Amino acid sequence: MAERPILLVSPQTIETHAYRRLLPNACDLKVPPRWMESIRAYNRMMISPMIYNHRLLRGYSHMLLHEPDAVLLKDELDHWSTEPYDFIGSPWTRVDADALAGVALCQGANGGLSLTNLAAMRWVTSSWLRWHSWRHVFGDLYCGLVERNLPKLRRGLVAAYPGGLLRGAYRLYNTGWDIFFTSLVPSLLPEFRVAPPNVCVRFGWETGTYACKLYNNGDPPFGLHAWTKYEPALMLELMQSMGVDCSGYETAS
Repeated sequence: MAERPILLVSPQTIETHAYRRLLPNACDLKVPPRWMESIRAYNRMMISPMIYNHRLLRGYSHMLLHEPDAVLLKDELDHWSTEPYDFIGSPWTRVDADALAGVALCQGANGGLSLTNLAAMRWVTSSWLRWHSWRHVFGDLYCGLVERNLPKLRRGLVAAYPGGLLRGAYRLYNTGWDIFFTSLVPSLLPEFRVAPPNVCVRFGWETGTYACKLYNNGDPPFGLHAWTKYEPALMLELMQSMGVDCSGYETAS
């Protein structure tokens, strides 16, 4: 995997020499600092057209997004790039007494370790389709003008154009970018293909690790995300069994 083309996405104000010593083949994809000053800003960046249209991604069919807290266990990128989906990530889970190990896999997927079809992402982020209804726009404008509610007035004006369109959703949408692409977009564009849970559980694990292991018949996935946050002891054991060098890492007993 280290020989694959790698882009380090970082603010223009941050030096990446230490990362590039670990990844000699990596190139920098610098963005204005405002795009990465907070989690909310990062989510907005990931639903904007900027990343997907960047010149450094021209000529590629897919992008594997690998946040710093993700780990790859297998070299299966070629396989996953042939799967007929536009977004694949670790499955979301919920507690369910009737499900395997008390955890159910949900539709949708986390973006921290995800594979996206770049053509599809460009299509969505250039779409003139409206995601924010006119009913909500007029409601905000009414409250803004009649009740002198300036935040709602501003939101209504942005939502009228361009923030209410998919191509400008980054100006208004304030939830996770993975929720945007795996929940909102498919409801508007059924042609946008999000991998179902039974596929996602083979791609990556995040929450509900033990249940994912049972669902997957004990077979490790392509990768892990947020491994220090959810069930770290089980994640660490899995990584060590796959030959990942985990020296220096400890988990609470």
